[in-house]
Amino acid sequence: MRLVTKIAATASMLVVGAGLGAASGSAQAAAREAHVYATVGFDKIKPELVLDTLEGTVTGTYTATQSEEELDAIYRTGTYGITSGTLEGEFSGNTLTGYWYETAYNAGLQVYCDTERNGTRVYGRFVLTFSADRKSFTGLRTGCEIVPDAYEHSYDTWTGTFLRRQAIAAAPNAASAQAKADAARPGSPAKPGANPVGRIIDGAARAAEDEADAKAKEAARKAARGILDRLF
Repeated sequence: MRLVTKIAATASMLVVGAGLGAASGSAQAAAREAHVYATVGFDKIKPELVLDTLEGTVTGTYTATQSEEELDAIYRTGTYGITSGTLEGEFSGNTLTGYWYETAYNAGLQVYCDTERNGTRVYGRFVLTFSADRKSFTGLRTGCEIVPDAYEHSYDTWTGTFLRRQAIAAAPNAASAQAKADAARPGSPAKPGANPVGRIIDGAARAAEDEADAKAKEAARKAARGILDRLF
């Protein structure tokens, strides 16, 4: 009788332990879900905003949902805005404050800041105030180091509505990252089928394109300055 009791107790503990393990796994899975918002800025560009968490330190990405044709039409009105990039911030209560960093540089119309931050000179600040249930937010977005002010920047709006939750892609493990780093080092053995000459040619072509683009932009700036000098 005692043996039967012990077996029953052990089985019960195993079931409870399995339940706790499943609950822990579910909690970890939930913690790895991002929060996705449909947003619109004062510039009428509508980025989809993905935040990794809604408390503490936050990182995220934003991507414009409009087509290139729609974005071009917006740019032709003389406005500009964020279209693709990352952000980082901190929650305090229901308010998220931080920086956005543009990576698309669409049409070259974004304002370039005097100083670089996080590897780019196209960035700015934001302040977003979320509803208590985190289903929506209203806020402001400015360029460079300008601190958003409700009075001075009331037109620089950025609002959003919750869309869904989605899984966050797992980060590559250390071994995988190290293998990629080793493969990228000069002198590392080439992979089967790799073409080092082709890579060199491609790199040279990209460098030439970048140089030509930089020269064209500088020529355009000089022409614009000449026109302004004649007008004023």
